[in-house]
Amino acid sequence: MLGSILTAVIHPVLDNAAVHCFDARGHGFGKSMLAEPAGIIAIGIIPPMLLPGGTQEETMKRVNSAVHAGGAIVVLDNLSQELPATHYASR
Repeated sequence: MLGSILTAVIHPVLDNAAVHCFDARGHGFGKSMLAEPAGIIAIGIIPPMLLPGGTQEETMKRVNSAVHAGGAIVVLDNLSQELPATHYASR
């Protein structure tokens, strides 16, 4: 969690930033609550939660839109599908 907070705070001076994941066995284990402190500390608000699309393609469109909008933190809530790492490795 500390890494996600530090990355969010220094994000404006980085060319690239790491992705942080919080995983659990299912819904209701508090993963979203782990993402909130980074947003509160870095940008002063609880970061908005981005829900996955019905397909991987729709999810990728949502993620791309959020990333290109320049948000310091993009929280994908209740994601149950994989995101292709190769798509973001060079961004």
